[in-house]
Amino acid sequence: VVVTSALLDRCTDDEVKAIIGHELGHLKCSHSLYLTLGGLVSAPVRGLPLLGSQAEKLLQEWRLAAEYSCDRAALLVAQDVNVVAGAMLKLFAGTARATNTQAF
Repeated sequence: VVVTSALLDRCTDDEVKAIIGHELGHLKCSHSLYLTLGGLVSAPVRGLPLLGSQAEKLLQEWRLAAEYSCDRAALLVAQDVNVVAGAMLKLFAGTARATNTQAF
């Protein structure tokens, strides 16, 4: 897990904790291992017309589920949905000015 100075400048302490909780969720669930294995298994069929797109779709669905799991890990750490939403919004927007989670 890498914490940059931009992240520390952009986010509150609670938001940083939530982001670290999210990333530690990936580590705890071994998402890197499963993502690598999924990529290796799906690589031989990617060029096939129907099977390749189906394998890619399944892998993408798994990635999304993994992100949701880690968002829940962030919520367990922060104990405040507004903190997690604010942290994610700042990460996605790339700026600390995008802080209105209700408008998003």
